[in-house]
Amino acid sequence: MGQGAPRDSQHRGHRAANSSRERSAPERSRKQIGDVSKAITGAATKVEAIYQVPFLAHACMEPMNCTVHVRKDGCEVWVGTQVLARAQAAAAQTAGLPLERLSSTITSSVEASAAG
Repeated sequence: MGQGAPRDSQHRGHRAANSSRERSAPERSRKQIGDVSKAITGAATKVEAIYQVPFLAHACMEPMNCTVHVRKDGCEVWVGTQVLARAQAAAAQTAGLPLERLSSTITSSVEASAAG
């Protein structure tokens, strides 16, 4: 942004929406039923809306760590994650064990605060 340009979330949101419309890739679909362009052209009422929320920092609530118990016959993993499959794959590879020998528990601050 140049000097004097607006710095509010609303302006950035409108700019981003307009920019994405201008450079959007051709639309593709797996299945097409009906003619959307024809339906919109012939519609008695048309409604267009842009929904947006202010920019907020996205920070994890859980501690950035995990607990792992590795044994010869298996591996237990306790981790706060949104992508459990990735954590399991990393643990299995590190421990040199097949995925079937892993057990996993997703920890979360919501569970911890509800228990307290």
